[in-house]
Amino acid sequence: MTMGSARVAWTGVFLALACGGEETGPSAPPGHLTVVAGLAQAGIVGQPLDTALTVRVVDADGAPRAGVEVRFATVSGSVAPASVTTDADGQAAATWTMPTTLGQYYAYAHLGARDSTGFVAVTRPGPAAAITLLGGDGQVAMARSPLDSAVRVLVQDAYGNPARDAIVSFTPLAGGGITDSASYRTSLDGVARMRWTLGDSVGPMHLEVRASPTAADTVAATARLVVPALSTLALGQNSGCQLSSGGTLRCWGANAGGEADPAHPGTPVLTPIAIPTAPGTSLPYQAVAVGDAHACALDAAGHAWCWGTPGRTGSASASAIPVAVAPQLVFVGLSAGAFHTCGVTSTGDAWCWGDNASGELGDGGAPVSSISPVKVVSPAPFVRIAAGGGFTCALTRYGAPWCWGNNLYWVVVTGYGAASSYPVATEGRTPARFESLAARASVVCGVQPGGRGRCWGDADAMGSIPTTADGYTRSTGTQFRFASLAPGVTHICGLAETGEVACWGTRSSVKPASWRHRPSSEPPRSCLRRPSTSWRRDGTRAAPPPAQARSTAGATAARAGWDWTVPRCRHARWR
Repeated sequence: MTMGSARVAWTGVFLALACGGEETGPSAPPGHLTVVAGLAQAGIVGQPLDTALTVRVVDADGAPRAGVEVRFATVSGSVAPASVTTDADGQAAATWTMPTTLGQYYAYAHLGARDSTGFVAVTRPGPAAAITLLGGDGQVAMARSPLDSAVRVLVQDAYGNPARDAIVSFTPLAGGGITDSASYRTSLDGVARMRWTLGDSVGPMHLEVRASPTAADTVAATARLVVPALSTLALGQNSGCQLSSGGTLRCWGANAGGEADPAHPGTPVLTPIAIPTAPGTSLPYQAVAVGDAHACALDAAGHAWCWGTPGRTGSASASAIPVAVAPQLVFVGLSAGAFHTCGVTSTGDAWCWGDNASGELGDGGAPVSSISPVKVVSPAPFVRIAAGGGFTCALTRYGAPWCWGNNLYWVVVTGYGAASSYPVATEGRTPARFESLAARASVVCGVQPGGRGRCWGDADAMGSIPTTADGYTRSTGTQFRFASLAPGVTHICGLAETGEVACWGTRSSVKPASWRHRPSSEPPRSCLRRPSTSWRRDGTRAAPPPAQARSTAGATAARAGWDWTVPRCRHARWR
């Protein structure tokens, strides 16, 4: 068409409109869109919404318009059909299928080019289709103990979205222990967490994890027992002994009973000297234990040999060389108390010999001392033993502590009471298991899984906070993770996993330079030695509470801050 002919055509249109002729331009709007249903919804990813997107076309008077084309569209997911003709009621509907990712999305209905309306929908994750282990697999812990880390799993739907509020069940298989709940719901990130306490058996255990209805997986952990510990360094009241890597044993110290030099009792040994090899054998020593005035060692075959003060050495007379103790017994662990010695055999039996004034030999009978070993009335097989001052404690293969003997400082039972000549479970006062145990004087200390140290007994040795060897305490809120603990007569020292040596105890013997100014929130809290005196955290004295308050004050103080020394500060009843 030429420019001239175009002008003629448009001139004709204008003339026709002016003269009331027929309109040949764009047609009038077919009506107006209103939403009937489906405006705001929530739907499962990848699935159609429950309610169809429904609109009505009406004219200027509000009457429905039939036969009008409505188009539907979305940028996420799909809408079908894309074009719909209104029915007799003026309605048109389409189905919106959600996209496969989580989010908020929009769809539109168009009426020609002049009218449109929008719809909004949010997606929810689909049912559990896959479960992935995030953490907690492959751990090792003592039997009957909780794992250090929680078992964590991620639950996802078929499109990889985190399945929130999905029900996850944790079922221990044979020998697998217990969980703190049978089922859990996943959080917003699709993660479920639980704590698994292992069962009685030793070796691999498995936990079935299932997200209903389809996803399942298995978590594995290994349960181990407390194993006997062989000591190559032992310190007594005034003497000590150390084993070399080749099995040579050297001792030093006051030598009051011949514990450092059996050939010359009473003569101090200032430079370590070698202890003779066990008579009649060339086997080297593999472990050593030192008491107040006697010492014992195990040879490579597990036989016990002792020397020092008669009556504690398996012999009633002094000897210039080590004396065999019950050669028929084969020990895997040995510990020397103040005046007695105990050992554990490979079968889990505990045997003790020496002084028995408080029942520390644990035979359940009258307090009669014994030169030869007597069998402890064992409630369960023992694997570790720790002899102290007139008492003995031992660990079962599951790490549960039992004690017997002198109860002056509440080592054996809670409260002041008579000594016990048979083992008493301390499990009610020490809620967690122990991996190691050590005793000295009137204190018992142990290390629990995770490096937590716990002590109970005489408060004199537990009255301060751990202080590193250079005299500095840890910053507020920081605790030590111990590899081992070693109680002394009036203090305790521990070897931290970092290699630091931390000590605490009686203020006169292990006194940090700034103990009066230490942060009050640092554990463990100080304990009292006598009920007539109270020490505040700033180092000043305070009067004791009224007598009527004493029965409950101790328990309240224990809940408030004595959790490091468990079961509680034995010689203190209030703060």
